[in-house]
This record gives sequence, C-alpha cells and structure tokens, in this order.
Amino acid sequence: MGIGNLLVCTLTLATVSAQSLNDPWLRDPMLVGLWKLTRAINSFGFNLFQDLTTYVEGNVLICPYSLSTSLGILHFGSVGETEEELAGVLGYKAVNLTKDEAAQTFYMLSTKQLQSSNPKFYVFDAPSTIIVNRKNGLLPIFQRVVESVDPYSDMIVLNAAYFKGVWMHKFPHEETELGIFYNHGSRSKATEVHLMRMTNLLNFHRDQHHSIVELPFKGRNVSMIILLPNTLDGIGELLESFTPEFLEDQILKMAPADVDIALPKFKIKFGADVTENLVELGAETLFHPEKVDLSEMIRRETVTFGEVLHKTEISVTESGVEAVAATAIFRFKSFPPLMEMPDFHADHPFLFVIYERRIKMVLFVGRVMEL
Repeated sequence: MGIGNLLVCTLTLATVSAQSLNDPWLRDPMLVGLWKLTRAINSFGFNLFQDLTTYVEGNVLICPYSLSTSLGILHFGSVGETEEELAGVLGYKAVNLTKDEAAQTFYMLSTKQLQSSNPKFYVFDAPSTIIVNRKNGLLPIFQRVVESVDPYSDMIVLNAAYFKGVWMHKFPHEETELGIFYNHGSRSKATEVHLMRMTNLLNFHRDQHHSIVELPFKGRNVSMIILLPNTLDGIGELLESFTPEFLEDQILKMAPADVDIALPKFKIKFGADVTENLVELGAETLFHPEKVDLSEMIRRETVTFGEVLHKTEISVTESGVEAVAATAIFRFKSFPPLMEMPDFHADHPFLFVIYERRIKMVLFVGRVMEL
C-alpha cells in the first residue's frame, strides 16, 4: 500500500447483550486501566463537546468513545512532542495512562466490556474504496463521510459507530401528541413537534436550576440521561457547569419517582471537522506537516494531516434510540414511588448522554437546540 492518501478509519458495530457485562470480569487486574481510560474518554469528550457548543449554534452530538479510539491509534503511532500533546488532549496525562495501557484497555473494552461484534480498524488507499460490513454492507454514514474526503490529504481520521437500544419502558404510541418545542429557548421560535408521553417509575432529580431523568434501555447498565433547564433559556447556564464530575454528582442525586414525562421525538444528524477544536485543546503539532511525528506508524518525514471528520446520527422514538455507537442494555430495578408526582416536559433545549453506568462511560453526549 502506498503511503500517500492514507485514510485511517474506525468502524465500531457494537451489540451489547445483558449476558456480556458479567460481574466476574470486574475482578480482572486490568480494572485500574479501565478506570483510567474511562475517565480519560469522558474528560476528552466533554472538553471537545464544550468547545463545539461554543461555536455551533444548533444541535451537537458526538461519540467520545469513537473519537478516542481513532485518535488513540494516532497516539500509539506518535513519538516526541506529538505524543505528549495527544496524551494531554486525550486525557491520558491526567490519569497517568501509558500508551501500552491505553492500547490494552481499548482492546479489553471491545472484546469484553462492550462485547462488540469485533470492531475493525480499516486502512485503505483512496476515498473510493468500499467499506463493507459483513451484515449490512456499507453504512450510509460511512458512505457520506468517505465521499467528503479531501483526496489531496495524506491522512484523514474518519470514525463512525452504530448504537441501537430499546427502552425498558416504551412510550405508548397512542399517547404521542402534537406539542410545542421552543427552539433556542425562544417563544418566537416555537415549532410544532410530536411529543411522546408516559408516566413511569424513573430515576429523577430536580433542583432550583434544572431537572434530570434517566430512561433505561432494556437489559442492563446503559441508559439515556436527560438534563433539562428549569427555564426556557437556561441551556447556557447548564452548559457552564456540565463536566464529567457534575454529571456523576447529578446521577448520584437521582432517586426513584413516578414521573410524568413528555419528550419530543427527534432525529439529529451532526457532522464536523474537529481539526480546529483539537488544536485549541492542545494537539498543535499533529496538524503541522513539519512538526508532526508519527514515525512509529508511518515511514515518511512529513505528513499533511488533512481533517478529523466526525459524523453522528441519532433517532429517538417511542420504541427506543438508534444512534451511532454501541448497542447497550440496562436493567432498571423497581423501587417504591415517592409521594409527589413530578413532571419532566422537554419542550425547550436540553442536554443528554447515553451512559454506561457500571464503568461510568459516556458513549454519546448531545445538545438539542432546535427541532
């Protein structure tokens, strides 16, 4: 294979079963590495998400695990200043995660913890190359990204993944009704949407600024967690405090309650070249052809690193969620309801994450601003 026009691509097609996340595995001595990598992925994902929401006015959706996997390949092949910068951006430095530990733990995640259908890393020569999944053929999202590749770049990092989860408590189709969503938190930008409704026993918490609710997926361990400001225009204030530590704190504060929930059906397609965002986070030499050093990966003195393309899609319906990453499942235990019946009506901008509870990993993080 020639070195010119090299495209490094990750394709993650994960299907998690309830049986795959078995507790005995947690006694493995590599658990420390998993703890480090999870926190590194979350930290990197939230930093990138915050940077993107500063520049993007509309909806934002990223998959930290997918991006971390792709950039982790480059980190493994880098040396010198490039290696140091990537270790900082990816969150490895903060948790003292070595290059070898990261590679071993990513492998463990794909083969044991997320129990995927063998995530594959493809390297091919040109954008016209066909990527074929053995079950579904070429993923449409991959087709769109490949078609947008700059043929003059020596290297492009491209990543995509697939997620599908079924709600533990499905929204009854007959309860879906027309309602209003206030785009960008403005009454003047109100639009009509389909609101899914149900009342169910869910993990819930409300304080003076926002509410948080957990919608579990069938199986165990993975759920969608939604954070809704108490005011129409409160999304900016919520974003200011939105960190991995804040999310974990809010999750701990949730308690079971019968919740009257109204959530819009929505579909988001998000795509971005996150090159400039990565530079702002500290990966400067990676995109400098005279300074980048990927000599453990590429036998070439200079590399023109083109773009880091990230495209995601998510669809939320009465039955569940279809997105771009791992299919996951969560078993929700029954608790006595609280006396009060709180409501959670998501009729204005909100944040959400798809979250693996046991290892505390954020698979997706998104902001819904407009529908």
